[in-house]
Amino acid sequence: MSEWLLNHEPQVRLSCFFGVLGLMALWELVAPRRALTASKALRWASNLSLVVLNSVLLRLLFRRRDGHGLTRRRTPLGTAQ
Repeated sequence: MSEWLLNHEPQVRLSCFFGVLGLMALWELVAPRRALTASKALRWASNLSLVVLNSVLLRLLFRRRDGHGLTRRRTPLGTAQ
């Protein structure tokens, strides 16, 4: 099971993200907590753009299994491992 999960991690992660996003959107439509002060489309667009920006920054900053990213481990001589 854990091997399958590791092999399909991006699909599982995206499925969870879009599932929770859909539930939250439905919840907001059914039971809004307060009256809108800004357009819903503008608010959702700005929130989703922050999600994209955060994802890109995290991918750039943290090392992946293939060694890409800004935080590669360095040896004492300054060469990347």
